[in-house]
Amino acid sequence: MLPARPRASRPRWRGASPRALGSLVALGFAAALITGCGLGPGPVPEGVHLTVTRDFGTRVLSQTSAPKVQGAETVMSLLMRNATVSTRYGGGFVESVDGDSGGEAGGQPLDWFYYVNGIEAPKGAAATNVHPGDHIWWDLHDWSQTDSVPAVEEMLNCTNSCDADAGVNW
Repeated sequence: MLPARPRASRPRWRGASPRALGSLVALGFAAALITGCGLGPGPVPEGVHLTVTRDFGTRVLSQTSAPKVQGAETVMSLLMRNATVSTRYGGGFVESVDGDSGGEAGGQPLDWFYYVNGIEAPKGAAATNVHPGDHIWWDLHDWSQTDSVPAVEEMLNCTNSCDADAGVNW
């Protein structure tokens, strides 16, 4: 005598009515909206400014008060959408912007740093969201004397009232 074959179990949803399935799908969409997951790219942040400079703003490479922005934007995606960018370390760090590269100059280390509204960001550009009215400033500078410049408020204040040749004009 042959052993009995195990009975194949049938998926539970197979016998569900179309109305029950529709309700389940609608419930899933409602949960996604309530929790903020959303289904689209998110609202476009307005009034964003993007400035790219060298040497703590003494040389402006590009500046726009209306950069190309799409949906929920990060600082990295905003830069990549508005300039030719190469990255390193898996895309987490900017290597060059429009041909200006980090590395060394005159034996001193150069790298790209970014600031949001005058504050050096505490995390990577790909993890920092852009919000309406943000001033994003990327600067290529020597960091041999200090590896951190946490705020550039004086730069922001000066450039609003200083002469245009002094650097960035917010």
